[in-house]
Amino acid sequence: MYRVRIPIGILLISFLVGVFYLDSYTQSNYASSIIIALFTLGAMWEFYSLVARREYAPYTYFALTFCALAMGLEIFQYQLPGELKGGYLGLIFVLLFIRFLFSAKEEKALENCALTLTGIIYVYYFLGYLISLRGLGHNPMDGIYYLMYVVFVSKSMDIGGYMVGVSFGKHRISPDISPKKSLEGTIGGLILTVAVAFLLRDYFPLLESSLSPIETLSFALIMGLFSLFGDLSESLVKRRCNAKDSNQLIPEFGGILDLVDSLVFTAPLAYYLFVIYSFS
Repeated sequence: MYRVRIPIGILLISFLVGVFYLDSYTQSNYASSIIIALFTLGAMWEFYSLVARREYAPYTYFALTFCALAMGLEIFQYQLPGELKGGYLGLIFVLLFIRFLFSAKEEKALENCALTLTGIIYVYYFLGYLISLRGLGHNPMDGIYYLMYVVFVSKSMDIGGYMVGVSFGKHRISPDISPKKSLEGTIGGLILTVAVAFLLRDYFPLLESSLSPIETLSFALIMGLFSLFGDLSESLVKRRCNAKDSNQLIPEFGGILDLVDSLVFTAPLAYYLFVIYSFS
């Protein structure tokens, strides 16, 4: 198990560092933002493929097309003004319900429309905050550190929870959703999350100036808990769709949605916490 997970984990981390370095080298946000967009679209595809196993037919190509367009606008114009960004999401909703009108004869038309809307909010809208995090700061390069911080702190909950849970986990916290999640693993994950949050804060001057020790502690605990909630939420979707993984793309890790599930809830929360802590 570790023979596969550890090398692949190292490769994924190396890939992530390489993307951040490319942003730094080009003095732009294009590399990281395009990767986020591609991962988001891949996760959306997997979400819709999962619910299709329950004999639903969400409007997959509709959602992917318009969400790709929205992310493209944000990437190449950096952060759109809040009103425009919200307005574009509203436009997607309007077009979605117009698409719904053309499905009036389908037996599960309402369910298909609702599941399409769920995928847009759950995957595109929430993960889209990773692009917003990349745009934070007083200069174009500041966002690299905020984005990196959120990704590494959030994933520390996964890593710590898995390592401690496999070795010491006895008390299951949610056997009906994810039987392998344990109280011991949760505590271990939170400890590692706090440790990584302080380690990165002390190493990077921008983060040290942005977060006080109390803010760092609260940030880490919030990220850890909501990383767990994101993991459990995706596990519930997979369980209801009779699937072990969202895909078999990455050995031992599953699909893209499995890889980013811990960021679904932490990305929007982290964005607003940074705004409150650092820019208010």
